[in-house]
Amino acid sequence: MSKLLDLTQQLMQLKTTADNLSEIEKIINLCQNYFSDTENIYVNTYPFENANPVLVISNTPKKEVDVIVVGHLDVVPAEENQFIPKIEGNRLIGRGSCDMKSWAAVSMTALEKAVKEKLNCSVALIFATDEEVAKKNGIEQFIATVPYTAKVVLDIDVADDINKVISKAKCPLFIELTSSGKAAHGAMPWEGKDAIEQLMQTIADLRKHFPYYNEDNQPQTNWVNTMHVGKIEGGNVVNMVAPVAKALIDVRLTDSLPVSDFINILKHCLHEGVSYVIQNQGTLINIDTDNEFIKTYLDTATQILQKPIQFISENGATDSRFFYQKGIPVIMHSGSGQGMHSLNEWGDINSMNQLMEIQIEFFRKIAQGKGE
Repeated sequence: MSKLLDLTQQLMQLKTTADNLSEIEKIINLCQNYFSDTENIYVNTYPFENANPVLVISNTPKKEVDVIVVGHLDVVPAEENQFIPKIEGNRLIGRGSCDMKSWAAVSMTALEKAVKEKLNCSVALIFATDEEVAKKNGIEQFIATVPYTAKVVLDIDVADDINKVISKAKCPLFIELTSSGKAAHGAMPWEGKDAIEQLMQTIADLRKHFPYYNEDNQPQTNWVNTMHVGKIEGGNVVNMVAPVAKALIDVRLTDSLPVSDFINILKHCLHEGVSYVIQNQGTLINIDTDNEFIKTYLDTATQILQKPIQFISENGATDSRFFYQKGIPVIMHSGSGQGMHSLNEWGDINSMNQLMEIQIEFFRKIAQGKGE
């Protein structure tokens, strides 16, 4: 078994959901111990009061580096047997194989190689441990308080196909709707104001602007604005008009609908008694393919894979958006895999090795460009 595959399976065995702090501590220790015999490696953990810690592994003590690799070590909940990695042919199966412990292991191995080759390329791996939880975000607090910067950010939290690079990503918005009504007996609803009904009418009016997509009604392209209701609650008993109801909605915006225009739509759709709070707002990402570092990376990937890179758009959001907001170029690329967050999650083993070769060769070319 290769060192990379062994490391990946060790990471996958830890049940690092964001709320399992003892397992989060174990995976941080595992990463630290992996580099215990490697010289010139700097490992730091940054704790936060209202978020999980962020782990930084670098080959320099400086916070101005050539490359930042950003990802996360937490996973979504899974069945017990999903934390026991399995290999079937070229597939590594289990929680974290695709999202995204395989790619974290790749970058750790690539950094180790860069140090052993004494490359003049400074790299910082920055791993969150609460990326999968919407209300918590250690990376956001980390960027706000720790002055890390880079010439380019490599985002490895985008598994799909190693032959594809994300060229643009939607702007995510997580919004809480709160409906305030007046309680009354269910037999006499006219004596109250139904908070649930007000909320449902608001959501129905929003739906007029965002088609309901599902497996039987799919868009022609994934580069569309979307909205779904992730959670809804209200009422206590069946024979009482609910005085309060709440919903969480997940909105993903393309460049066809600016956030300000969406907010205007939202305000227009709010029924009496309904208010909103934006819990989390991201940013739209468009990569600059003319940037010298992005061009070098794309050339390197094409060389290693021996086929042209395809550009695709991304529906989800990753932590690289916080670096993009600071004006740092972002490359969104990882290995191949499918089934993230599902019972059938898997990562492609060949692509793990290919991604490692792409990253280490990218580091070599940056070093060569600096006159090494």
